[in-house]
Amino acid sequence: MKRALVVVALAAAGGASGCFYEAQLDERPSVAIVDQPTTTVYRGNVVTLQATASSPTGNAVTVQWAIYACTNASDQATDCDATPFDSDTTNTTSFTVPLTRADGLTPTLAVRVLLDAEDDLGATAQPTQELIIPIGDHPPVLVLAQASAHDDAVGSHVILDAQVSDPDDVPSLVALSWSVVTPSPNANYTLSAATVVGSDATTVTYASELDAQVTGGWTVAVTATDPEGATTTQSFAVTINNDLPPCIASPSPVADPTQVYPLVDATLFEVPIVTDDLDVYPPSQSGDPDFGVATFHWSIEEPGGSAFAPLDVTGNGVPLDPSTYNSGDVIQLRVEAHDRVDRSAGFTACGDAATCTLDLSRPTCLQRITWTVEVP
Repeated sequence: MKRALVVVALAAAGGASGCFYEAQLDERPSVAIVDQPTTTVYRGNVVTLQATASSPTGNAVTVQWAIYACTNASDQATDCDATPFDSDTTNTTSFTVPLTRADGLTPTLAVRVLLDAEDDLGATAQPTQELIIPIGDHPPVLVLAQASAHDDAVGSHVILDAQVSDPDDVPSLVALSWSVVTPSPNANYTLSAATVVGSDATTVTYASELDAQVTGGWTVAVTATDPEGATTTQSFAVTINNDLPPCIASPSPVADPTQVYPLVDATLFEVPIVTDDLDVYPPSQSGDPDFGVATFHWSIEEPGGSAFAPLDVTGNGVPLDPSTYNSGDVIQLRVEAHDRVDRSAGFTACGDAATCTLDLSRPTCLQRITWTVEVP
């Protein structure tokens, strides 16, 4: 025990001169850490600790905090930084748990707190008070979004975005893994490798594309794993739909199957627009690789004929000139719009009808129209 000698002079009674000395011992002060954390502490949290210190001999006591970032704090020499990231000499101290140790890379997984005390005569508290605070690890956070320019049609690409953040890790250090559950065994698909499409100080956004070849419900699960092994899994629910038949739009001239139109002048019969999930006309200029081009099958029933004969025309229009016919001749001109799906069975089911719609839920969406004209 450290002791300090205090000299006290006393006058002799009765006026006699003289003195004697009394030695006073200075006992070591005591110190303790109180109000320790009672809930999980995470990196970036503020921790407040309170010290109580006293001296048996009534001397003033000063405390000294030293706070170290560690991996597990089991060994100060190997598992903690050599230099404290915070220190203080007040009884109440507050500090922010750093995200990483001094190297800027190793995550802080524990904090080692050392508390010493010394009185004004130099006596020190023994032993040094130590507090090990385990540091929790927040799991990553995922925010998912999906989009399709083609109504999630089979054979098109569905864009899957996964935004990653983490309250206590650098988001770029969070690893992602992707898995696919198909609606039926061995269903064919392609899932592209995820690439970074955006980032800032707190988030990184990755994008992947699902090209599914089978209709039905698909699940794409994304698992984010931070450097400490904490994981979060979120899933995309993707419903892949049928590629619907194309629709003939705005034929010129108007094709009314109940009408016979006079063919007075040379006329171009055309389909200027075909709408579709994937195969359109005119060809898309968007650069979207999913887009294709609608095709046309033309046929004609000449005057006096009993059946339609195919025309060697692949474009979107056929001209008719009345000068090549006789007065009173009736001609029927027919066009069918096709996309990448083989719909021959559906057209066969329409028979010889002037119009044909292959999707009964959309009765105004026609894949076949017929013009009937008469030469005056």
